[in-house]
Amino acid sequence: MMVEGTDKGKFIDLTKKAFSEAGIDVEINILPPPQAIASFNEKKYDVLFPALDVNFPDLKKVSVSETIYMKKDFVFTQKGKPLLRTVQDLIGKTVGLTQGYPYDPAVTSNKQINLRYQKSDFVNVKDLNVGKIDAFIVEENTGLNAFERFRSKNYQYDNASPISEQNVYYAFQQSLEDKQKLVTKAIKDLKISGYFAKIFGNGA
Repeated sequence: MMVEGTDKGKFIDLTKKAFSEAGIDVEINILPPPQAIASFNEKKYDVLFPALDVNFPDLKKVSVSETIYMKKDFVFTQKGKPLLRTVQDLIGKTVGLTQGYPYDPAVTSNKQINLRYQKSDFVNVKDLNVGKIDAFIVEENTGLNAFERFRSKNYQYDNASPISEQNVYYAFQQSLEDKQKLVTKAIKDLKISGYFAKIFGNGA
């Protein structure tokens, strides 16, 4: 199984717990997001997490678990500039994205938006701070952490208006649907037990 991220944290803890509750042995490999997604689609691994619909060329070939959480992306701009909330608002703007992150195709396929991909959130924060880009699209907590690391408060966003929302789940190869159902049952039980609230707070 592949998990995109570090070898510690809530995703790792959840994966170990859910698969243990489902009675399934799991070996976790940590890979960069693009490599993880490509390897899963090439059937080199059985499970991908975190997974989103945009990761797969054909969703019919994937067995999808219970939703873990909703990934919400927001548009960050400099303080004092107009708030940008929708894809329409981004037309004609230069917008920073981070390589390897799964964005809504409504953004990435729009030729009227000047997209600039950078290797990290930190670089996008720097570019926004000096005016190289008009906006930066990122998941809320990830973006806030990047601005904090940069020691910048020169940002704003509308936390009530995400530009996109995507379900995040465990993706299994279609041939492993029986195991997906076991993990889904375990996830539902963990939600009922309060485990999700404990590790995700109100974000689950």
